Amino acid sequence: MKKSIAVGVALVTATLIAAPAFANPFLSNVPEIDATAGTAAMASLGAAVALLWERRRRK
Repeated sequence: MKKSIAVGVALVTATLIAAPAFANPFLSNVPEIDATAGTAAMASLGAAVALLWERRRRK
């Protein structure tokens, strides 16, 4: 169960990261990420890792 949740989170994360690259191939391939978006992405990733860590620690 834990491995399936981790795999699911990894697949969703990979899909969300790769989705803008496949949106329009004629646009620039370099995503423009400002500091706010980068900080929000790192915060959400950190929250997901912390949540999984706490769930694992309690069992």
